[in-house]
Order: sequence, then structure tokens, then C-alpha cells
Amino acid sequence: MRMKAARLALLFALSFFCAGAGLQAAQGADSPALQLPHPHTVVALFLMAVDRGELVVFERRLERSMITPRRVQYDFDLDSAEPVVKVYAELRRPIAVPGHSDCEVRAVLATLDADGSIVDVEVHVWQPPKLRSGAPPAEPRASGGALACR
Repeated sequence: MRMKAARLALLFALSFFCAGAGLQAAQGADSPALQLPHPHTVVALFLMAVDRGELVVFERRLERSMITPRRVQYDFDLDSAEPVVKVYAELRRPIAVPGHSDCEVRAVLATLDADGSIVDVEVHVWQPPKLRSGAPPAEPRASGGALACR
């Protein structure tokens, strides 16, 4: 029962936020400040969605113990006052990209809807650098856009 009450409180906070309540364009000093839910509230809601099995990468369900949330993002479209809420989480152990033996997923960026459900997941794919003879290995780099992995 306590979990249900906590979930309802978090859902209320996020739906209050996503409905645009309290969000007004700043037109002067008397305009109310932009009100966003605290990042820890968003992370708690994200982790509840993970516990419900909503975080899936390459048909593999990720569990809470497999990730570490690092950032909350509030993305605004210029045509809308309602921000899109996203949570960036690093994987504690990278997972392989199917069909690409030299690539691994190291992080995810999950988009939440007003109900606190995960509606989109972006994966952050890394490819180890190619070793040059005699050169020390460099730090891994993120591949941008299409997979650059073989």
C-alpha cells in the first residue's frame, strides 16, 4: 500500500509537470519561475518503470541492478511549453550489440511520458579504438548516428 501511495504521489508530480501547470513564458520580473520536478523525483519514477520491465534494449529487459541513473534532462520544443523528460543511465556492465562484436551499449537515455512510463529508449553505443602498433590504447569513443561497428 505504501508503494502505491508513493507511486501516486510521483505520478501526480510528473503529470503536474507535464501538463504545463505553472509553466509560463518569462515576460518580466513578476513572471512566476519555471517549476520543474526535482530530478530525484523523476529518477524514482524512472526506476519504478524499470521495475515494471519497461526498459528494454535489443529485446533484453534491463533491471534496476544493471543501471546507474546519472542525469535528468528537460528538453523543450520551441513550439511547446511542455518539456520532454528524459533520464540518462549508465550500464554497470556493458552489453554487446547483436551482430556487432566490436561494439557495446554503455548507457541509455529513456524518455518518460506523463504517466511515468518509458516511451522511448536511445542506446549509447561505444566502439573500442583500433590498436595501432606500439601506441597505447585510447579511451573508448561513442559512435554517432549509424553504427560504425563491424
